[in-house]
Amino acid sequence: MIAIISDIHSNLAGLKAVLKDIGKTEKIWCLGDFVGYGPNPNEVLELIKDKLTFKLSGNHDLGCIGQMDLNSFTSSAKAACEYTAKILTEENKKYLESLELLETDDKSTLVHGSPREPVWEYILNEDIAFQNFSFFESPICFVGHTHLPVIFKKSKPHTLVSKPGEEIKLDINDKAIVNPGSVGQPRDGNPQSSYILFNEKKFTVIFKRVPYDVKSTQEIMKKDKLPESLIERLGHGL
Repeated sequence: MIAIISDIHSNLAGLKAVLKDIGKTEKIWCLGDFVGYGPNPNEVLELIKDKLTFKLSGNHDLGCIGQMDLNSFTSSAKAACEYTAKILTEENKKYLESLELLETDDKSTLVHGSPREPVWEYILNEDIAFQNFSFFESPICFVGHTHLPVIFKKSKPHTLVSKPGEEIKLDINDKAIVNPGSVGQPRDGNPQSSYILFNEKKFTVIFKRVPYDVKSTQEIMKKDKLPESLIERLGHGL
């Protein structure tokens, strides 16, 4: 079994809750955006970086180390990246610099945004998903970036949004794009952290939701004067 996480966004409380829920799962893959938005970038990286088999770079990771123009971000995201850049240790900056944009194994392709544009493109609907199916050869592609837990299938039904804990069997002869949602800043109206369990042998995925202490993260963000909009949205999962 493989745990697939994404978009931690410097949310230490969310990450701790997810890792506790994951337990002794044999592998953990992270689809990027370790940092940005939240208040604990160094603590998040120190906790997770030695636990990962695959780890990818996201747009916030690149923005926080000066490898992406922050003017392409929203004003609140830009402010959070500037805050992060000031407090990241040199060791953690080097770690973020070392991350790949795309990884593959026998059955899977992994990117942050999309297989067509690994860092920045958002796969938000079936039309964008269908444009991306020709950009990977494996039967499944895992993406993050949108913070929305969803499966886009090439065959009908094209879109699946599962209930937490529901095991979904995928067709190894078909193609699917799967988003585990976000550990640190969910945007589907549910503030609980989101991730998935992937069984390569059975070719199934299970979406998981994990409650965490949202208020503790919000309090740290207030203390560090991060944008109010970023603080408020954590409580609503938006």
